[in-house]
Amino acid sequence: MVSAEFNSSRYIREVEMKEAIARHGRGECRVVPVLLRPCDYSAMPYARFEMLPKDPKDQKLKPITDRNSWQSEDFAMTEVAKRIRELVRELQSRPELPSRTPTPVHQPTWDSFFENHPHGKKLELLHTVNCDRFPSFQEQLQKHFEAYENQPVNLFYLLTACRSQKPESLISRLCYWFEEELTALVRSGKEEERDLLAIPELEVVRKPQGTFANFWNYTQAHLAKKGSFEDFVLNPEDYIPGNSRLLLAFSISEQVFREYEAERHISFILEQFARLPENYRRFVFCFVQYAPDIHKRLEARDRIEKLDRFVAPPPPSVPWYSGKHISCLPRVSEEDLKIWLEGRFEKDYCTKLLGEFSARHCSDPDSADFDMRDIEAMQKAAYLSYRNHYQC
Repeated sequence: MVSAEFNSSRYIREVEMKEAIARHGRGECRVVPVLLRPCDYSAMPYARFEMLPKDPKDQKLKPITDRNSWQSEDFAMTEVAKRIRELVRELQSRPELPSRTPTPVHQPTWDSFFENHPHGKKLELLHTVNCDRFPSFQEQLQKHFEAYENQPVNLFYLLTACRSQKPESLISRLCYWFEEELTALVRSGKEEERDLLAIPELEVVRKPQGTFANFWNYTQAHLAKKGSFEDFVLNPEDYIPGNSRLLLAFSISEQVFREYEAERHISFILEQFARLPENYRRFVFCFVQYAPDIHKRLEARDRIEKLDRFVAPPPPSVPWYSGKHISCLPRVSEEDLKIWLEGRFEKDYCTKLLGEFSARHCSDPDSADFDMRDIEAMQKAAYLSYRNHYQC
């Protein structure tokens, strides 16, 4: 939907538009710009594509909001829908593209290692996350949760850290630690990983109301029934199962966080859920903000302080949520890795694992620190290997 605001968005230009045009070039999709309002798009990369809507009388491109050309915006959108339907049929009639082998997001899977080197020591679900390396941070979350566990307020946690340090691990740890008092609404979609927590990316759009609509559409699919949010507020007993607190976790990239001022969107979500009757204010909202190189950037301090103020508890006049912000998680040293492995596996087996880590070059080339994603991928594979082979 093209407009001056669309063209001026750096995130759209540098991320979304590049991805869409690249997929168009590979034949995986069709890019169809729709001119919402008049603007100068002649220098934009999408200008070479067929644009809509076109007046059926003269086939000239005319903005949807042009009242001189369209009886109403509905007429313009109808023309858009007609042409898109034609393009979809064209795509459906093409020979199916050969399937692409997805590029690994990070390091190769550990599954094959444990198939060839089975281990016999029992591993717990808690061992799939390594947040015991953050005793102070873990203690902060646990104490905060325990303090408000029986109070009629929703809880809100924001975690800011480098992606390689896996800040979402703290959320998983909290969920697994309080498994009797806290129910995660979203679990992994894979059957073999059914007991693992899932943390999808929040779909943030320009207006908080639109972001909330995306949030609710995703959330209601995991409640006891589906319906409008207004019906949910009026009849929460039909939607909320059990009596435990319900955890919802989402990630947000730093670029999206800044581009869309995500604080406004999160506040709007919290305000909407505050409309629930007191007895049903038992949600735990967790948002993970990935901040690249937060350990290296001097300007990160101002950003962290701003988020600290944002998450700070509201004044007594609006006691409907309590929040906490955690940031700058420490890096992982080789000594840390050895200690954790020795706590989970036999000593001889640890030697094999350390050798495998060295072979995979898991450490950051610019430092002696390890990437937490690699470590937890290994531990998750080890847990699933034990569960599937020894317990089933």
